[in-house]
Formats: sequence, C-alpha cells, structure tokens
Amino acid sequence: MRKSLVIATQPGPVGFILLFFLLSLLGQTVVGQQNVQFTYVGPPKILPIATADSYPEGATINLICTVSGGQRKGLALNWEKDGRELNDESLRYSNEYGSISIEKTGTDISILRISNATHEDSGRYTCKAKNPIGEDSTSAQLVINVELKWNKVPADTEIGLNKDVTIECDATSQPNPIIQWTKLPSSTSKGLNDSNKSIVVSQGKYLKITRAQHKDSGLYECTAHNGADSLRRVIQLTVRGKL
Repeated sequence: MRKSLVIATQPGPVGFILLFFLLSLLGQTVVGQQNVQFTYVGPPKILPIATADSYPEGATINLICTVSGGQRKGLALNWEKDGRELNDESLRYSNEYGSISIEKTGTDISILRISNATHEDSGRYTCKAKNPIGEDSTSAQLVINVELKWNKVPADTEIGLNKDVTIECDATSQPNPIIQWTKLPSSTSKGLNDSNKSIVVSQGKYLKITRAQHKDSGLYECTAHNGADSLRRVIQLTVRGKL
C-alpha cells in the first residue's frame, strides 16, 4: 500500500536547501515507495495590483488581488478603500459603495469590480491577505477623470452706478479646473493703453466689483481649464446711472 508523505517547507532559497537536505536523508527507496507532496508554510505573499494611471468616468474597473505564496490553509482576503473595510454589509447597505462588488476565485484570488465609475470611486484600494502565520497587503491608487463641464454659467449683467456686484462662474472636472476672470479690451479703444489689453481681474470663480463705475462696463471672459480641456464664456457687464 502506497502512503502519502507531505513535506512542508518555507518558500525561497532557504526552503529549497532544507528540502534538498531532507530528501537526501529520506533516500531514493523511501521516496519511491510513497507519494511525496510538497507544500509551503509561511505568511501570505500578494502580487502588486495592476492599474492604469487614470480611468475615464463611466469605466468598468477590475482590481485583481492574487496571493502568490504562503500557506493557503486558513487564508482570508479582504479589501479596504481609504482605510475603510469593504465587507458584505457595507457593500449592500451603503450608497457610497453602490458601484463596487467583490468576487472570489478559489482561495487565493479576489477581484474588486467597479461598474460605471464616478469621481467618488477615486481613492486608495488595499487588498489584505491573512493566514494563521502572518499577513501581507498591497494597495493601488485609482484616479477617475471627470469631463470638464459647467456648474454655473455666467450671464450678462446690469448694475447701477456705485453698486456692488458678484458674478459666479463655476466648472467641475477631475483633475480640478483652474478658473479665472479676464476683462477683454474695449472695441472702441485705440493705442497701447490699458483698455486695449486683456487684464486678469480675478483668480477663482467669483468676479467681484465694489462701487461699480462706468469704466467697469465691458466684456468679461470666464475661463476654466484642467490641463486637458478648457471652457470659456464671455459676458457683458453694463454699469448704468449718472455721475
């Protein structure tokens, strides 16, 4: 009757040296009479998670966590996002993680799937592996690019002389856009004076004018850009009233 002999050893060069030494002690006769099985013992080892630099909004993303070494008996795989555990309860009842699902393939592979990704899915995802001997983890940073679009489109505005006015211009994207206001040159101005040049009058989404004067009338341009795309809108500001 043939018997099975299970030999447990550690992964790596030291484990192979010990294995060779053990087989030398067993001898050819012993090995020939038994089914020899080899298994590694030790803490789990996880392969790095492969990701792209960024993903477009609406994409389906698969993060694959693979255990490549260590003892499989008693192995558990878990996911976190930004330090918060993603378990069955949080995925089922939290609207924050509505696009995330987790699928396990065998004992040593776990796939985290994000469907119809949005900016809220950006973050740091960590896979943790733990067995009775130890644990290991690996992380991946996800960036979801969101198309540049208007949140608040400015419109032509009329105000009275010496009045205060605030005009809002806002856009959103990922990465975050830079917004600024510029006063455009007057079509009636001549020569190289200030009125014939574009002047940046505000950094940010608000154009604020205090105690408006007739010289503040004119065309103002709001621009939003994020390095990959840009938006622009020109409005007319009119100051009415007698001095």
